[in-house]
Amino acid sequence: MAESSVSKSVSATSQSREKFSDIVTAKGNVLDKVFPLFEQMIQQVKLPAWIMGIVMFYLLCQTLSICFWVYTPVYQKTTQPWTNVNKYFVQIFAFIDPVNYSTSIQIWMIVDIAIGVFSILWILFTLYLNHLFYTIYVPVLYISFILIDIVVPILIVPSAYVAAHGIVGLKGHSGIEYVLEIALGLVAFAVYTCVFLLSSILKARSVVLSNFPFPMFEYDAVTTWIIITAACAVLSAIFNYFDSWFYTLGGIIHILITVYVQLRIYYLPFYDLWRNVLMMAFCLATVVLNINYFVIAYVDKFKFNYTIFVFIIILILGYIGGTGAITKVSRDFRKALTYQEDVTNVPEYLDSLKINKNSHQANMWIIVGLIFNSDYFVDGSLTDYCLTAPIWMELFHVLSVTYPIRVP
Repeated sequence: MAESSVSKSVSATSQSREKFSDIVTAKGNVLDKVFPLFEQMIQQVKLPAWIMGIVMFYLLCQTLSICFWVYTPVYQKTTQPWTNVNKYFVQIFAFIDPVNYSTSIQIWMIVDIAIGVFSILWILFTLYLNHLFYTIYVPVLYISFILIDIVVPILIVPSAYVAAHGIVGLKGHSGIEYVLEIALGLVAFAVYTCVFLLSSILKARSVVLSNFPFPMFEYDAVTTWIIITAACAVLSAIFNYFDSWFYTLGGIIHILITVYVQLRIYYLPFYDLWRNVLMMAFCLATVVLNINYFVIAYVDKFKFNYTIFVFIIILILGYIGGTGAITKVSRDFRKALTYQEDVTNVPEYLDSLKINKNSHQANMWIIVGLIFNSDYFVDGSLTDYCLTAPIWMELFHVLSVTYPIRVP
């Protein structure tokens, strides 16, 4: 499916005099101050959609790799050559061997924190340029995009592994290097997660639909899964100091969070259907890998050897199943939003569809209308209907799309 290539506009809402004064005097919260960088970046930076798709797929694989739970006793239930296969597989995403304490990771730790500091300084630099010239040069925007939307998200999981490596290292070893790994790893992890969260929020607020790795109308569910799953690498390391049942409790909580995210993906937070399908497949794989952990942990005859096959097979099956589910939902919605000759009262017809059952449901109808250039979306009937509903304030950031999508 072709990438979305339309613009969206954010409708103006009535504001208090205090907020209006903040705008006039250029005061505001962090989001307001950083927003110009992301808005210009989304407008000016153009890269092939397939490259962004690869980046997104790698980032999701990287996050899902944490469900191998390398700091748990289950990970040790392997035999050769699968021990090496699992080790190298995790290293592809962690950039280090997270369970190897015979070699130092000091160089990578320094690089990790240095990139985090540079990211903050670069953002401040670009905002200073915008303050001086009221614009940011295009080459600077490309560098900002590569740093903020590719490098920073990719380093979230490795930073968590650096901290986790130090936490487990202190249990059986001594040395200041493990304390530094914990401190610097956690600082880097905090920086990268904050920048990633900031980027996701501001892209959702932007008036331009982009093909960046995580272009969403609703950012909270996806960012919750990525950040919490990455944090689980640190938690699994901490659980080494407690009874083994903590791992089980953590796995159950992680499954519940992932199921919640899975349900939210059903409402299409991404404005490209294939991204929703991909995210749904990864959520399903997360649940299955956690169940796989319980099976290996409590059934002695099972080994960790086959886990990599579970990873691959469930992703494939999840993508196939997700494609079917999302296609059916979008097809039904698309048909309902197609012009009906026997409909004389459009608002009553839309009301019969229960579009405003909740804000997520309404958002899903709007996204389908946007993606497929549906009749009742193009003529404004759908947006007008939603704007008259009690939940319209929750939908203001997605309801006023000014140009129709181009579909092949």
